[in-house]
Amino acid sequence: IFSMDEFVDYLYEKLGFESLKIGAIDSIALLYEINKRNRLVASPAEEEGEELTLDEFLPWGFKLFRDLEELYIENVKHDRLRDIQGEIRDIPERVGEKLLTLSEMYVSFYDEIEERGLSTRATRYRKVAEKMGELDLSDRAKIVLAGFFALTSSEKQIFEGLKSLENTVMVFQKGPGIEKVINSLGLHPDVKESPLEKPEIQFHRAADLHGEAFELANILRGIDLSEKDVAVLPDATALFPVYHIALPADLEDYNISMGYPLMRTPIYALLESTGRAQETCLEGSYFVPDYLRVVLHPYVKNVKLRGESAGTRVLFHGIEEALAASDHRFVSLDDLEADRELLGRLLERIRPLDPAYRDMEIEDLSKHLSEIHRVTLRNFETIANLADFAGKLMDLVSFVSTKSPVNRHPFSNPFIEHLLKALVELELSDLAGEAFSDMSSYFRFLRNYIRAVKVPFEGTPLKGFQVLGFLETRNIKFRRVFILDVNEGILPDVKKEDTILSDAVRRYLNLPSYKEREQISRYYFELLIRGSRESHIFYVESANRTRSRFVESLIWELQREAGKVELPNHREVFFRVDFSQDDPQPIPKDDDVLKYLRDFVYSPTSLDTYLRCPLSFYYRYVLHLREKEDIAGDLEYSEVGILIHSLLKEFFEEKRGKPPFLSAKRENLFLYNKCTYIAFSFP
Repeated sequence: IFSMDEFVDYLYEKLGFESLKIGAIDSIALLYEINKRNRLVASPAEEEGEELTLDEFLPWGFKLFRDLEELYIENVKHDRLRDIQGEIRDIPERVGEKLLTLSEMYVSFYDEIEERGLSTRATRYRKVAEKMGELDLSDRAKIVLAGFFALTSSEKQIFEGLKSLENTVMVFQKGPGIEKVINSLGLHPDVKESPLEKPEIQFHRAADLHGEAFELANILRGIDLSEKDVAVLPDATALFPVYHIALPADLEDYNISMGYPLMRTPIYALLESTGRAQETCLEGSYFVPDYLRVVLHPYVKNVKLRGESAGTRVLFHGIEEALAASDHRFVSLDDLEADRELLGRLLERIRPLDPAYRDMEIEDLSKHLSEIHRVTLRNFETIANLADFAGKLMDLVSFVSTKSPVNRHPFSNPFIEHLLKALVELELSDLAGEAFSDMSSYFRFLRNYIRAVKVPFEGTPLKGFQVLGFLETRNIKFRRVFILDVNEGILPDVKKEDTILSDAVRRYLNLPSYKEREQISRYYFELLIRGSRESHIFYVESANRTRSRFVESLIWELQREAGKVELPNHREVFFRVDFSQDDPQPIPKDDDVLKYLRDFVYSPTSLDTYLRCPLSFYYRYVLHLREKEDIAGDLEYSEVGILIHSLLKEFFEEKRGKPPFLSAKRENLFLYNKCTYIAFSFP
C-alpha cells in the first residue's frame, strides 16, 4: 500500500536508479550557488559585494524552488519560460536584476542535479513517467490505483503507462468533475452504482471557533462513538479547541491524523521570542519586555531548580516585579546575576517552598539564573554560521525538554522531535557553512525554513473516534460526519499561492490555478457528505467571515427540494452567559480601618475613586490591591502622568513661599521624549 510519492519512489528504484533525493534546503543551496557562479561569469566586471547576498536570496529561493519543481513535474519546456520573464511578479528590483532568468535557472538547476547524481521529487516523477515502457511489473498479481482526482502531467503519463497492463485496475469515485479526469486518460470504465442513503444534514452557525467546539461537545455528549464517526478539521487551528473542549472526557479510543504547523507550537514560540530579544538587544542589554517574554515562557520559567520548578517560577516572577518597579527599559544579564540584594530577597521566598531549597545560597541562585541566560540568550549573541545557529537552537530545545516538565503536555514530544529533526537537517545541509551579516537574518531564515514543516499526528486509524484533516478523509466513508470551519478562505482554500508566477502566467503554462484547488475541495467535500448517513456542518459567521460557497450550494439544493426559502435544519450557536450581578455588600469599618483613614493623605485620584465606587477605594487604597503591572514597550499615560507630577512637585518644593512673577529670565524644564517642555518663571 503506497501513497503516490511512495509509489513513484518504488518505481524509480525498480528502474535501477539509486540517486540521493535532496530536499528543499539543499536544493536552495544549489540554486544560490548556481546563481552566484553564473552571474559572475555573465558579469565579470561586477564589483565584489554587488552580487546577491544569501539573506536577499533566501526568501525568493524557497518560492523559486517550489515553482521550479511544479514546472518540472508538469513537463513545461524551458523555451516557453523565455516568453514570460517579464511577467514574474513581486520580486524587488535589485533581486530581479541579480537573479538569473527563470529559463536559465530552470535549465541550470536540473542539469546540475543530473550531473551530480542527485534527484528531487519532481525529477523522480519525470524519470518514472519517461521510462514507463521499460518497467516490468509482472511480478505483481494486481496493481490498484484508487481514489485519485487531480493529476499532474507526469502522473498522467504514469497512469497511461499502467493502464495498458493487464494486471492494473483503476477505481474512481463518482463526484463532481471526475468525468474530466477519466476522459483525460482515455478510459471507458464500468459504472458500479451503489445505493446511497440521502444523508441528514444539520447546519450549525457560530460566532467563533470556540462556539463551534462547544456545540460539537454538546452533540458528542452521550453518543456511542466509533471509527465510523469523524470530526473533520480543514483548518489545523481547530485541533486543540476540539481536543480540549469537544472530545468527551470518558472517550478512551480516538485517533488524530492530520498535519499541524510547527510554527503554531509552544516550542517554536520560544525560538521566536529568543530571536525578538536578540533583534532589540542594544550593546549587550536586553529590552525588558522582550527579555521577559523569553524567561516567562512556560518552558523556561518551569526549568527545574534542584528537581522542582517552583523555585524558578518565583525567581523570574520576582525579577519581573523588580523590573516593573524600576524605570529602566533595558536590562543587563550580568547586572541581574550580580544583584545580591534582589537575589537575596527572592531566595527568602524560595527557601520555604521545598526542603531541597533550604540550604541554597545566593551563589546557587545566581548560577542557576546564569545557566538559563546562557542557553536562551547569551549563546545567540554571536553566531558563526547556519550550522552554529542550528546547534545553538538544538541546545536550547534540548535544555527545556530535559530540564522542564514540558513532556507533561500530550503533544509536546512530537513537536520537539520534528523541530529537532528539521534543525539537524539544517546543520547537515549544504547551507550549513553560510553566514549572515546580522542577527535578525538568522531568525528570519528560521521562519522561512520552518513555515513549511508540519507535524503529523499518527495514530491507529481503525481505532475509535476519528479526528482528521480534510484531505485525510479521502476515499473513506463515515456514518456520522462533523466538519468544522466550512468558511470561505478555508474550504475551499483560496488564499494567495506562495509563488512568483502570476495567474496569467500559470494559465499560459497550463499550470493548476485556484480554480483547480476549488474543484479538488468540492469533489472531496461532496464525497464526504454524500457518503454519510448524518452530517453536521459548522461554520462561523461574523463581520469578516462568511460561510463557504459549498454550504451555499447545499442550502440552495435543500431549499429547492423543500420548496421553501427557510434555512433547513439550521441551528444558531450561542454561549449561555449570565452577566447579571448582585449588589456588592458593604464592608464595615473597624477601628483599624478608621485609624488608617484618619491618617490617610487623600489625593484627587483617590477622592474620585471613592465618589465613583467606595468599594474600589477600599480595595485599592486600604488593602493596596493592584492589577499586575505589565512592562510595555512605551510609557503608558499613567506613567507619564506620574512622572510629570513628580517632577512638578520637586520643582515647586524649591519655590515654596516665594510669589511667582513673569520675567525675561525663564527656567526650562525638559520633561519627556524631547518634545514636551514646561516653562515656568520665578525670581
